[in-house]
Amino acid sequence: MFFSYTNFTWCTNSKVTFSNMDDIYQGRISFLNNEKHFGFISIKNNGSYFFTTQTFEQSLLKKQGLIDRVRSFSVGDEVQFKVRPSENKRGKFVAYEIIFLGNDKRQKLIDQFLSGDKMLGYLKKFQDKFFVKHLETYVFVQIIISGWETDLQNIYEGRIDKIVEFRLVDYKKIEKITGVLKDRKFIDEYHQIVDFFTKGTVVEALITGKNADGFFTTTFNGKAPGFIPYYNKMSSIQKETFLSLKIHDIVQTKISHISNNQLKLVLLE
Repeated sequence: MFFSYTNFTWCTNSKVTFSNMDDIYQGRISFLNNEKHFGFISIKNNGSYFFTTQTFEQSLLKKQGLIDRVRSFSVGDEVQFKVRPSENKRGKFVAYEIIFLGNDKRQKLIDQFLSGDKMLGYLKKFQDKFFVKHLETYVFVQIIISGWETDLQNIYEGRIDKIVEFRLVDYKKIEKITGVLKDRKFIDEYHQIVDFFTKGTVVEALITGKNADGFFTTTFNGKAPGFIPYYNKMSSIQKETFLSLKIHDIVQTKISHISNNQLKLVLLE
């Protein structure tokens, strides 16, 4: 996503023959174009192999028990793979049956965060999304911006290409690491929302709309959109109340979950 591929060439490795195409090779992903679903795997002293990133091949490998899950690859991933002749370019070879082995830079990033090290990097913006390029590993971490945040112009737009401090929020999947800025600012109502959620305080919600799954609401003087879902484990009183709700009704609720841009609410009996 962030790299030019004009310097990559298809591999015409003379060492690859029809007799050894079942050999397993190891290399590192050196380029990805996620929009066009292709990339290159580089082998030390041996050129680069073109490959496609369509998920059907990963799904097949999972069915065969060769991988534990379908994976989205990242630049820097160490992988093993096989090669075969290209169907489109005579005399050239492409990589297939690509299996993830590891990503030492991304793992180092996670280890540093878990050890409590200060996380610093340059704030970047690509295609309307913000990333931090970690100073030590050069890994790009996508930054999640909550709908409860404020002062976005100064916190984000005004600091592009400047060093910022961040922390990781999701790193269970090494290829999908996300983070948030440490000094992000929230609207005043957000702190009240967290307090109400923590203490289980009753919240008045105004019904503004509905769909097949429940009712849309607004709370905290119109600053916090919410949703009251229907679920089978409702008590008989809750179900009766739910089925009688109309747009513009005001109901008593509690917050069951705070997402990045909406509250999940439960009806009180």
